[in-house]
Amino acid sequence: MSYVLTNLEFELALSGAPIPKAVRAMSARWSHILRLLEPEAEVVVWPPTAGSQTLEPGRRLVAWGWTDEVLAFAEKAGLEVGPVDVGVVREVNDKRFGLGIEALAGSAVCGSEAELAEAVRGLEAGWVLKHPFGVSGRGQLRGRGSDLPDDARRWAQRVFGAGLGVVVEPRVEIEAERSLHFEIEAGGAVRELGMCALMADATGTFRGLGLGSAVDVLEEDALLWEGARKAARAVAERGYVGPVGVDAYVGWYVGERVVRAVSEINARVSFGRLGLALLGRLGWEGARWVHPVRSGRSGRSERGVGVGGEGGAGEGGVCLPESVDPAGRSGTYVV
Repeated sequence: MSYVLTNLEFELALSGAPIPKAVRAMSARWSHILRLLEPEAEVVVWPPTAGSQTLEPGRRLVAWGWTDEVLAFAEKAGLEVGPVDVGVVREVNDKRFGLGIEALAGSAVCGSEAELAEAVRGLEAGWVLKHPFGVSGRGQLRGRGSDLPDDARRWAQRVFGAGLGVVVEPRVEIEAERSLHFEIEAGGAVRELGMCALMADATGTFRGLGLGSAVDVLEEDALLWEGARKAARAVAERGYVGPVGVDAYVGWYVGERVVRAVSEINARVSFGRLGLALLGRLGWEGARWVHPVRSGRSGRSERGVGVGGEGGAGEGGVCLPESVDPAGRSGTYVV
């Protein structure tokens, strides 16, 4: 039997940034979700506290993502983790690695405010600033115009102060997003697992997935697969072993069609990977896994999805299995 550990603060930990309480709370809400991949696994509470659990040495540990802290925990507990090199994990999750595989015209990695100002001047129709380890709308700013506003300058200064570069990209009006999934095995073999559609809000924050027959076919899908395979092979060549998701999109920038096959590389478990497992678990041909916005202190999310023990669902959908989402704590549902 395995253990599963859902450390959703993975990217922040890689960057060395402090972990906000809100992010820790999010990980706690999703603590059981990796049981979609390991149905019989026991859940490891993260972060661990003194005397919180007694673990059986020799069992395998499955984590959302591998960091030095997680590896040290596994070693101390005598758990098996397989071939993991955190240096490689950090390298291939860095947005600058993906930019080296595919970059839109006008993209840049800036190491100073002067370089950043120059890059933005070339993208006055719209720009996006990204932290190298940002995720799901966190760690990015969007704007238009040839000058950086003061809040963007202050944000960039913090990134520079951490010894990191700021990624600058054109602000594409996205029409459709995809997440293409692979498993890289020891020895470098790359297995294709499937594709899902990403749903995001205007800020780029993840809001759900289209799965199976709920994914509309795009004429560019073949191009997206071609680019994603290239990215997965590049990750494998660096020596990474484990799950990989490659995010992609099609859209428009200054009236021209944009087809971007490598927008993000996630060398970790992702909700796209879990969505593919969820669809198989339900036995459906297609579905939408909806992640509504949680609002205020009420503990409810928009559209009336019950959380905190109520276990309701919206739009005629169903809750996730109790074993992966006890008491509907995630506030998500499947339609």
